[in-house]
Amino acid sequence: KKPGVVNREVCAVTTVGTRTFCYLDSDACFQANSKFKEEGQKGPLLVVNEVMIEQSSTSMEDGDDTPPAVCEYGVAMIDAVRGVTTLGQFADDKLRSRLHTLLVSTNPSEVILRTNASQDLAAMVKQCCGGAPVEVVSTKETLPKSRANDPKIRQLCDRPGPFNPWNHEDCVGQIKRKKYFGESSKSAEKEDSMGRWPKVIKACVEGGANMALGALGAAIFYLQRSLVDYEIMTMASVRAYVPPASTNAKVEGTKNAEGNTTLSQMSEEVFTKDDGVKVDAEADAGNTDHMQLDGITLDNLEILVNQVDGKAKGSLWAKVNR
Repeated sequence: KKPGVVNREVCAVTTVGTRTFCYLDSDACFQANSKFKEEGQKGPLLVVNEVMIEQSSTSMEDGDDTPPAVCEYGVAMIDAVRGVTTLGQFADDKLRSRLHTLLVSTNPSEVILRTNASQDLAAMVKQCCGGAPVEVVSTKETLPKSRANDPKIRQLCDRPGPFNPWNHEDCVGQIKRKKYFGESSKSAEKEDSMGRWPKVIKACVEGGANMALGALGAAIFYLQRSLVDYEIMTMASVRAYVPPASTNAKVEGTKNAEGNTTLSQMSEEVFTKDDGVKVDAEADAGNTDHMQLDGITLDNLEILVNQVDGKAKGSLWAKVNR
């Protein structure tokens, strides 16, 4: 039945992490001297996929001072305003040094965790992210059935369930079904079904970065629930994230060591292309040609935010960003 006067439908259910920039917003967030700059811009939507590692497989050897990895993380960062997606996968030590650096440097506006996230992860998110809301996505989720008047829109919005958003195979299947990045040409369809996919996602699939794909799958589910998945994913702007070399953790013996190396190579190519500086993601901290600060240093020196109220005012970044 066609609507009588106005077709009233839910267009989007946005949160602080999924709100996109539209005609209802002002350009104050892009101005140099604005309230947004003084209070500190909020970062992206952060999805963290965690798995614990057996200690016996990463024991320290004689003469090796590199801390063994006790956990492995796959992360997906969604910058809804700019339509940029960043994927990362890395092993971490007992102190969660790499994750701490990620949380401090990105200042996420919203965090998504698994239902079985460790207490150490939850405590670190609460400590570093301040008032950022934390959402929990289960391993068994369903989406409400769409009631859109247009049958094509209903078909696009509906997703059979229950399903596991954290499953990497389900993530790849959703990208293919939704056709976020278009379809391959008929001649190349049989050879490569990911012909038009972003290079980073293709590298994750081919290199076995299952933790990063799992985090991306949970992010896609969260965007689908907010009805903004097409607005963000169709931008096809995907980057790779690799932690600074100053926070090392032994990756031998981890389940997804090959996927970690794949994203490291992709990140090196992006840095070289965008900044014109050769960055070796696998280099040791002593061999780099620039300074790299970890999360503890960023906190203690108040580089990005102050330690009083967690805002940019009074920090080094606020002084130089004028």
